[in-house]
Amino acid sequence: MLEITSDRIAHVALENSGLGYFHLILATGEMKYSRNYSIILTGSEKTGYTNKDFLKYLHPDDFKVRDKAYRIADETGRLHYEARAIWDDGSVHWMHVRGTFLLDSNKTRVILSGTLDDITEHVAHRQKIEYGEFNLRTVLELAQVGTFGIELVTRKITYSDRIKEWFGIGPDEEITPEKAYGPVIEQDRPRVRAFFEKVSSLKEGEVADIDFTISPGNGLKDRVIHSEGRCFYDENGLPVRITGASQDVTTERMIQAALEEQVQARTEELQQVNEELTATNEELFESNKQLTYSNEELAQYAYVASHDLQEPLRKIRMFSDMLQKKSDLSNANQDLVTKINKSAERMSMLIENLLEFSKLLKSDLLTTTVDLNQVVHDVKNDFELVIAETGATINIGELATIEAISLQMNQLFYNLISNALKFRRPELKPEINITATKISIEEASTLVDNLLQSDSYHHISIQDNGIGIEQQYTDKIFEVFKRLHRREVYPGSGIGLALCRRIVTNHNGYIYTESKIHQGTTFHILLPVNPVIRID
Repeated sequence: MLEITSDRIAHVALENSGLGYFHLILATGEMKYSRNYSIILTGSEKTGYTNKDFLKYLHPDDFKVRDKAYRIADETGRLHYEARAIWDDGSVHWMHVRGTFLLDSNKTRVILSGTLDDITEHVAHRQKIEYGEFNLRTVLELAQVGTFGIELVTRKITYSDRIKEWFGIGPDEEITPEKAYGPVIEQDRPRVRAFFEKVSSLKEGEVADIDFTISPGNGLKDRVIHSEGRCFYDENGLPVRITGASQDVTTERMIQAALEEQVQARTEELQQVNEELTATNEELFESNKQLTYSNEELAQYAYVASHDLQEPLRKIRMFSDMLQKKSDLSNANQDLVTKINKSAERMSMLIENLLEFSKLLKSDLLTTTVDLNQVVHDVKNDFELVIAETGATINIGELATIEAISLQMNQLFYNLISNALKFRRPELKPEINITATKISIEEASTLVDNLLQSDSYHHISIQDNGIGIEQQYTDKIFEVFKRLHRREVYPGSGIGLALCRRIVTNHNGYIYTESKIHQGTTFHILLPVNPVIRID
């Protein structure tokens, strides 16, 4: 006949509940434990465990949790903590450990008796709730909305910093019911209490809302608060927490009232504005006519000026030709006359380009096939005297032939080479390296942002060994009239680099600079292989 004892009944009850139990003899470390204890700790049935074997399955990050729990148990006589177990198959499971110390007749602790409970699903559900609450709090804080929470078991109240500020509660102060309800005006307090009672009885997913007024005093302003709340439930369907959001709607209501009062006045103002806009449009129309007339005059002036400049240049070239024919000129003087003649020819060409520029109105008529090698070579010749004076070296790599506005390309390289020669270091002879490569749009995208769509780009670099530019000014140098040095030290108008950026922009390109003080500067130019030229 099966003997039924109280121990047998307790054993069966614990096994049926899913709990595992253990008895640890403190003096010897010997353990007695149930089948469920082994399954919860290791994932399978095993025998012969000692207390040290328990530590083999405990997650390394939870040793401190266990140690702290035992320190508390030394004082209270009760053990209680949550930790993770790593099963033999490598999976991680949460367990809840409870225990009580049993005493002998001398009140000495001799046995630790306790239970293990697999709470993996419970922890996952709890973490899901906490994660949802965290996301909600984050979104609400970013939206300048305050959040609150109430633990229904402990009645603990939590407010976000924003609500604490509204209610006049310090950031580190504990929130008591008096502090939570105190700032609410007397006539609204019953409604607020009824609101929380209603929220705690809502079905999952339902939301309740309320408007109430607070008057915190201590120099803080009164506010009208709009709050919404919902209830969260545990895995057993029991309400465990109220969470909600609050918003200060005082200003909103004041604005709404003010808007209602100002509708008529605003209408009258708009009518007056419409009348003024009509008059302004008439003035703009007249101004546009004047501007068109001025542009026509300016174009005519440029044409006349360019035409008139050709005459003295023609004479310079004629006289230089006459000098070249003289037999008594030395070889050195012959070279000088030749240089004068070539400079006059180049000046004549530039004037012709300027003349054509003033005559044409459509950008596509301004573009032509431009050999950048020839452009840079001509610009280098323009600086022949400066190069000789400074001992400068200009190294020119193989450049591209592109569709562009010839006059503007000349001006672009003229300004950049001029800068490289001007901002030189006194102790060094200037050295300028001009190179170009063709790169894909993917490579170009690593150099500049927001690229216009083009299959490929010409990447042109103008590098010098000059005085350099401080990092904080590398973008500002392209502003009109932006000077980093006194005019007495480095003369100039301050618009050269601004013009360079405009020229590059007109060709749908990009210009930027890399520089270090006393180590030189490199100007980078990206020009699309198939540009769409614009004249702004």
